[in-house]
Amino acid sequence: MRRLWIICLLGLPVFAQQDEEPTSAPFLWCIEGETPSYLFATLDVPDARLLALPDCVEAALAECSALYAELALDIDSQVAMSAKLVMPDEGSLEDVLSRAQLLRVHKMVNEMGFPFEGFKTLRVWAMTMTLPQLDQVRQALQDKDRTQPLDVHVYHRALAANKEVGGLETIEEQIAIFDATPMAAQVKMLEQALEDLNAGKGPRAELMARYLAGDLVRLAALAGSESEDPELVAAREQLMRRRNELLAERIAGRLQQAPARCHFFALGYQHFAGETGLLALLRSAGLTISRVQPTPQETAPE
Repeated sequence: MRRLWIICLLGLPVFAQQDEEPTSAPFLWCIEGETPSYLFATLDVPDARLLALPDCVEAALAECSALYAELALDIDSQVAMSAKLVMPDEGSLEDVLSRAQLLRVHKMVNEMGFPFEGFKTLRVWAMTMTLPQLDQVRQALQDKDRTQPLDVHVYHRALAANKEVGGLETIEEQIAIFDATPMAAQVKMLEQALEDLNAGKGPRAELMARYLAGDLVRLAALAGSESEDPELVAAREQLMRRRNELLAERIAGRLQQAPARCHFFALGYQHFAGETGLLALLRSAGLTISRVQPTPQETAPE
């Protein structure tokens, strides 16, 4: 659910920079079955290093006949998503935020180089997710050599290869899950995002380092909230659990419907780790899943 800015990148070439070195510990798992399928954890950072895919990922992409992301990543779907991120009934952030909160959001958006007018009708949770991405939007709009995020890259490669592509969730399902978060918790999440940005906690470099190192546990820890507010922590955990359960159900369903088909599921890294993460949920459903390594001596923690 971080797609407002991806629209400006969808039309770009999807080939990796040839001088980048692939990671030696990719987040790729094999699901055993009549025909093996694959889970691939992606990082939503437009960085050319991510597009230099290891041979094992390239082989899995070539082998698969269908690729699924969280949502469909074609331009029409992303435009439709953006249109549905606004509040219903002509509502605006002015209706739910205090004057002080509204001024803080207004100031942050302006400092990022954007007019607040274009954001004030966003749902509260959508504003929370948009704020940390605005700097990337600005850079993408200014940089002629823009790089697509990893999930967009593999999705459009599969599309160009005439493979079946699509999303495991619908736009309506994602929005319903986010909307189910209590408004008080949504506002607290927005305040936390503002505090993080003001404190300079945009952990792009650390995210990249942990992703390229293949450290899922430490990577997932960056996606968690540092807040000690029990309401905020519980809301985040509930939101992620509901989405993971839906994604796991859809993955298992597609494997059951077409066991002879090789599927490639490219999903955000934050969905994989922990007791309620995709790996645990799918294994508890009876699937056998193992981490794929580029070479026999490679070891990488789950």
